[in-house]
Amino acid sequence: MDAELKLTNMMYAAAGRYTELRAAFKRFRTAARDAYASHVRYGPLGVIIGDLGSKQRFSAEFSGRIIWFVLSLRLDDSETAIGQVTCLLQRADGEVGTVALGRFNLGKQGETSLDAPDRLGEKLNVFEVAGAGYVVLHCLRLALKKDHE
Repeated sequence: MDAELKLTNMMYAAAGRYTELRAAFKRFRTAARDAYASHVRYGPLGVIIGDLGSKQRFSAEFSGRIIWFVLSLRLDDSETAIGQVTCLLQRADGEVGTVALGRFNLGKQGETSLDAPDRLGEKLNVFEVAGAGYVVLHCLRLALKKDHE
C-alpha cells in the first residue's frame, strides 16, 4: 500500500472514530448531569453541569470554581485514534486562559484510563452515573487545590 493511501485510510478511520467519541462524550455529560441532579450522594453538593458546547466541551461549577471537560482526538503509539478528555480550570477573572488539571482516555463504550477508586484493577466508566459523578468531583477537588488566579 502506498504511503498516501495508508495515510488517507488512517485519517478516514480517525474521522469515524471521532464521530463515535463525540457520542460517548455526550453520554458522559448526560451521566454527569444526572449524577448531580438526582444521585443520593452527589445531588446535595450543588454542582452545576453546563450544556454541551459545539466545540465538544462542557463545564462544571462548584463554589466559584468553573472547570471544563474538553474532548479531543489523538493518535496513540500505533497511530490508532483515541479519545482524550482534558480537564481545565477557568481563570477567575473570566479572561481567556485555563490551567490544566489532568486528562484521561475515553472509549466509545464509556471506558476510561482512570482507575476505579474502590475496585482494584477496574477502570471507571463514565456512562455510569456514579463513574461520571466521581470524575467530575475528582477534577473539582484538583481545581480547589490550585491557586485561583
